[in-house]
Amino acid sequence: DGKTRATPLTEKERIAKTAVKPAGSMTPIMNIDVDFSNDFRFRGNGADLRLGGTMMVHSEPFSALRASGTIRIIDGTYEVFGRKLAIERGLINFRGPINNPNLNILAMRRNQDVEAGAEISGYASAPRVKLVSEPNVSDEEKLSWLMFGHGSDNSALGQRQAAGQALALLGNYGGKKIAQGIGLDEFSIGSSESGLVDQQVVNIGKAITEKFNLGYEQSLTGAASVLKLTWQFSRRWSMVLRGGTISGFDVLFTRRFDQFWTDKKAKMPVQQLDTN
Repeated sequence: DGKTRATPLTEKERIAKTAVKPAGSMTPIMNIDVDFSNDFRFRGNGADLRLGGTMMVHSEPFSALRASGTIRIIDGTYEVFGRKLAIERGLINFRGPINNPNLNILAMRRNQDVEAGAEISGYASAPRVKLVSEPNVSDEEKLSWLMFGHGSDNSALGQRQAAGQALALLGNYGGKKIAQGIGLDEFSIGSSESGLVDQQVVNIGKAITEKFNLGYEQSLTGAASVLKLTWQFSRRWSMVLRGGTISGFDVLFTRRFDQFWTDKKAKMPVQQLDTN
């Protein structure tokens, strides 16, 4: 039909895409042993963890930084879907590039009739998320117990819609295996980037090509949703098209001010058309 279509990346291609860049010729040859001594605490990004284990970091000229060893999560909590879960199993195994360890993590919400949680496995560059529960129930019920603390039969309509929509986005509901089927570049739960008034939305994104990114936002408390397509047509200029609860487009100019703020961008809308 004359149209160009992007082929989804395989898991190996996604892993290779995130590989550490080779070091330069001046990089020294080093072997560094790191011992966490079972008393190393990490707090940030919704996590509060006590770590243990050992790992060895190796560097040499013209080679990517590599690591070997295992970091254990002794105990801790992680916030997901707005709920604080207890980490019951946590192993992070390094056997290669330092930025792509293998994950084996189980986080649970306990002390309720159905104890539900999430199991995370695979490489950090392409993790797999599986819902689990004790006793075993359907995936929709698992998510309802995880998010709301009760089954879907006791949920209000909005909560049932939120559970079903979030489950669909995770690739475990109906035929919409988005997260598992195409591999997401972005998945987060928080405030809207497109102007939805809801305080909690699911935000997913996928790079179609180097210049085009497809994103979707879905409210966790209502039916509001936005589909957005971003076209990065030059280094500093991009266009964002939106459809759904909020429709229109923005033309954005991005300028870095690294001398004043590190890793921050100032975005200035120069044109906006509301199609409502």
